[in-house]
Amino acid sequence: MERVTVNETAIAYATYGEGEPLLLIHGAQGSSVEWKPQIEALAGHFRLIVPDVRGHGASAQTSGPYSMELFADDLAALLDALEVESAHVLGHSMGGAVAQSLAARHAGKVRRLILAETNYGFEDYPLLWWITTLSAPAMRLIGVRGVVSLIIKQLGEQDEADKHLLESGFAPQIANPRNFWNIWRANNDYKGKAALAQIKAPTLVMIAARNKITHGMGKRMAKTIPGARLITIPDAGHMLNWDNAGAFNAEVIRFFT
Repeated sequence: MERVTVNETAIAYATYGEGEPLLLIHGAQGSSVEWKPQIEALAGHFRLIVPDVRGHGASAQTSGPYSMELFADDLAALLDALEVESAHVLGHSMGGAVAQSLAARHAGKVRRLILAETNYGFEDYPLLWWITTLSAPAMRLIGVRGVVSLIIKQLGEQDEADKHLLESGFAPQIANPRNFWNIWRANNDYKGKAALAQIKAPTLVMIAARNKITHGMGKRMAKTIPGARLITIPDAGHMLNWDNAGAFNAEVIRFFT
């Protein structure tokens, strides 16, 4: 991966393919390796820009509090550094929250937007907030290494090469638990509801058929973002881009072309 300094922080990124630029934003605690099932399929249609968000992967970990807005500002600056005036944007899970912030704060940077298995915060869903808050002590008890093992298992049955790849992506969190919990707080503290109506880019909201917990949030997002459309990826859980990569990739190509 290459590295560029933006907002006084080193951000790692890779690029693949040619065509209209497409920025892929990964989920919490992981890294750009989460997009492995997409690279070959999408690089034939787009110039992929695949960063590690601040505090993740090969990008720098910083001591100040993280936020979706900070992550979004970093990625806007990354596009500037790459001389990309605007790009299609696809964010998964936490990456979808970052993508929402990017579209609201830097509207001219986002051509079209996909929000996959994400949320705008828990202000309308106290049960989800309670679950994440209540789970924090248990997570601290089993430790970051245990949490990472659980996250990797969510990806389903992977071969050994995939497991090693994912483990390498999560390794920085195991090495610095303080950074892990900094990311955790940024997710729990995110309040993006008011920004949804500010999103001007044509938007596709994706939910996974097997992950019922996100369905209500996805439907509300699709109703609130002007002109947004909602689709369900079949035979998939939260890691829908791994669980049903074929259907996921086809919908991405269809929406962005």
